[in-house]
Amino acid sequence: YSNVNYEKEILAPLKVELIVAHCKSEEEVIRICKDADVLLICYAPITKKVINSLTKCRGMIRYGVGVDNIDVEAATARGILVINVPHYGAENEVSDHALALLLCGVRNILFLHQKVRQGVWDYRVARPIFRIRGSTLGLVGLGNIGKMLARKVGVLDIKVIAYDPYRKREEFEREKVEKVSLEDLLQRSDYVSIHVPLNQGTHHLIGEKELRIMKRTAVLINTARGPVVDNQALHLALRNKWIKSACLDVVENEPLSKDDPLLELDNVIITPHSAFYSEESCATLQKIGAEEASRLLRGHLPVSIVNKEAVANFLSRFPLAKRDNNFESY
Repeated sequence: YSNVNYEKEILAPLKVELIVAHCKSEEEVIRICKDADVLLICYAPITKKVINSLTKCRGMIRYGVGVDNIDVEAATARGILVINVPHYGAENEVSDHALALLLCGVRNILFLHQKVRQGVWDYRVARPIFRIRGSTLGLVGLGNIGKMLARKVGVLDIKVIAYDPYRKREEFEREKVEKVSLEDLLQRSDYVSIHVPLNQGTHHLIGEKELRIMKRTAVLINTARGPVVDNQALHLALRNKWIKSACLDVVENEPLSKDDPLLELDNVIITPHSAFYSEESCATLQKIGAEEASRLLRGHLPVSIVNKEAVANFLSRFPLAKRDNNFESY
């Protein structure tokens, strides 16, 4: 972030030392955070080695929803709470970004723009482009972001189907979305948009097998987590025209190297993990993160605990921790 003014303001009454650092390696995190009471984290690697080096950490707050850069199991074993910020309003930004990528991919916007810059004024170089109205969008994951995208594409007269084994049928019916299997979704969808967290069950959920059964005219959109898609298989699919194109805000290894094979292709659009971003969403994210840190430092349990099974161990380490009204939900 450009500054940590929100964090300074919220934590100022506690008279704590706020250390700001950009850590990219385990060694950097250990050197700077070893004696910290609370960690506020964005992309730093919080591995088992890091966690076992922490001498008095109460909890670690991840700016955002995903916690895939934190070894949650190791934190739980130490009685360290892992907290995320799932409700900072970024479902607006991410669903907007997914829709923007979808439209760019379907209408070949970036490809045509590049051709114009090269002196080519001819729409035919982008053939074929098909009408959006009456097409089918397949959502892999029907959480808050998936639901919001489904509502937005409704005005474009796009039929929405979704795969999410963790959602009840009533949720699908409420959103007017057809519940389908993953295989059915991949076979029927003109556009496939991914909205699932990264975990053992979703790692490489979309691989060579899945890409091969998609329509040759399909567009794949990923604004979730890069490793949900096997990037080597995706490169193969794009190069061999198994699918039309891919529009990605996330990739398997970030940041993307300059010599990544995906960058050699003209049927892929990549943005730098920016779908969550707006000035408003980042301000809310920083404020909520700092408020959770304040709760921990004041001896309160935070609101959004990822590893609820660590609470008992945490309370044994910090027996004076106050149980807020929402504690019973843990």
